[in-house]
Amino acid sequence: TQIAGGVALVDIADSGPGVAPTQMQRIFEPTFSSRAALGRRGYGLTISRAIAREHGGELDVAIAPRGGAVFTLVLPVVVDAAVSAAAPVQKAPRTGASSSVLLVENEPTLRSAMARYLESAGYDVHMAAGGEEALTHLAARSFDAILLDLRMDDLPGDDVYRALEQRDPDQAMRVLFITGDMHSASASAFVRATGRPVLPKPFRLADLALRVADIVNASAIQQQ
Repeated sequence: TQIAGGVALVDIADSGPGVAPTQMQRIFEPTFSSRAALGRRGYGLTISRAIAREHGGELDVAIAPRGGAVFTLVLPVVVDAAVSAAAPVQKAPRTGASSSVLLVENEPTLRSAMARYLESAGYDVHMAAGGEEALTHLAARSFDAILLDLRMDDLPGDDVYRALEQRDPDQAMRVLFITGDMHSASASAFVRATGRPVLPKPFRLADLALRVADIVNASAIQQQ
């Protein structure tokens, strides 16, 4: 660790196989993973860099001098409590704990980050790691907003939505799709056919909060 030029630098290095030069430019891309065969989704570094940037910093990678990889986290140093060198971090709009959200996302890292952010905004967040678990939650209670990933290991999000639309059309009107598959013609066509909003991955957590607030507010108007 060191401080130089008004920023704090933290280097995290290892002595492993490192990062191949062909992967160096793509390692922070969402869904890119050198271990896809092991089921890794490739969102960890994308989210880590996004968090660093939301705090006015940066996260980068290089080849370690003794082999392996070295990741450098750069964060601005706050010299005075009243004047911060960091870019202001957007806070999620608080809505109160009475607003409930079902978060259906099978990537643990992303699911955890989204849940913490929404909980800090006052939402009552319930999580599901797959489609079957989501349907169990939806059968037990209703939610003010439902964040639904399309790609899941057990039951895909489009099947969850169709089941919900048949079972509870009002709940289906509270769905926000979150997906990295909008480049797929079939996924894009499905989302357009539902008429429901979509937030393509990767996204800023502040943008997620705004979209959730829109759905919660619309849900409250419908219930009046």
